[in-house]
Amino acid sequence: MTNPVQKLYGLVGRRHYSNDAEAAFRQGVGGDLTADLYGKDYQITRDGQLYHACSTGAGVALSIDVEGTVQSFALYNPASSGVDMVVLEARLSVGTTGAIGPGSVLWMASPSSDATIPLGTDMLVSNGYIGAGGPRGKALQVVTVQGGDGVRFRTAFTLGEHLTATIVGPAMAAAAVDVVDGAIIIPPGQYVTLSGEADGGSSPLVHGSFVWHEVNRVAA
Repeated sequence: MTNPVQKLYGLVGRRHYSNDAEAAFRQGVGGDLTADLYGKDYQITRDGQLYHACSTGAGVALSIDVEGTVQSFALYNPASSGVDMVVLEARLSVGTTGAIGPGSVLWMASPSSDATIPLGTDMLVSNGYIGAGGPRGKALQVVTVQGGDGVRFRTAFTLGEHLTATIVGPAMAAAAVDVVDGAIIIPPGQYVTLSGEADGGSSPLVHGSFVWHEVNRVAA
């Protein structure tokens, strides 16, 4: 019995649809189907659309009240940006002083489509393609927001021994990582914060970082 043969056809090179989605597969000039050599974020990084942000200085005081008007970190997409901010990852690690009390760090969403613009200090931002242009979205630290109206929608980190300045055990501990992988999208005019709901500890400082992809908005 002859085995059935399925033929696959594709266009040479990368192809995008109108919504900026990429074709499922592509063909090389010799007719062979090609596979990615690097990780899943390589192409958007190569296109200059992936951004990293990291907190500045010795660290940032960890906010411990999710309903408060001052939060540790925020991602804000200005109303005129023309892009969606697609969050890929967030990280949290200890700063130079203090010990973090037990608790959690939560993702909080801005309260409405008329969200108050968050005010804070710009984090250090770099294009993943080193030397390429900057983002349209903003990453902020020590952020003043509209208090009391945020919507908690995802747990980012559990605070414990892996996030303390007095770790017992290995000399180096990994940062806490929330692999968001596109499950949070910030449209223009909206923001999200990383907000602590935790014991105050002993004046802890933390470092935060974000990775996000900026995608051009599709006209309705």
